[in-house]
Amino acid sequence: MSKEYNGWTNYETWLVKLWMDNDEGSERRWSNEAEQTFKRCNPRYGNTQSQQARNDLADSIKDAHEAHYLEVLRHAKQECSWISDMIGAAMSEVNWGEIAESLLSANCEDYGKVEKEIA
Repeated sequence: MSKEYNGWTNYETWLVKLWMDNDEGSERRWSNEAEQTFKRCNPRYGNTQSQQARNDLADSIKDAHEAHYLEVLRHAKQECSWISDMIGAAMSEVNWGEIAESLLSANCEDYGKVEKEIA
């Protein structure tokens, strides 16, 4: 059974990316973050620059969204509840790498070009 949704891995991934693009400030932030991540990334751990940028940007996106949802739960005094468990389960389904790849492809001209790997 495929969970694909609107061309994305699943509903959770599509929803996060939708909200990232839905606000001009958020869209600008993540577009800039994609550009900066790609520029500062060096091939490492056997990855190309593009692969490493995808990994690093995915980690940044995930960390930012997890920090935000934890802040919201703390504010609502719901840190340990069925609500936090449900949100955590949904967050674990998000394909952060797919979102990162989408941002890098849209904002970095050289992203994904054939690159020499450094072992």
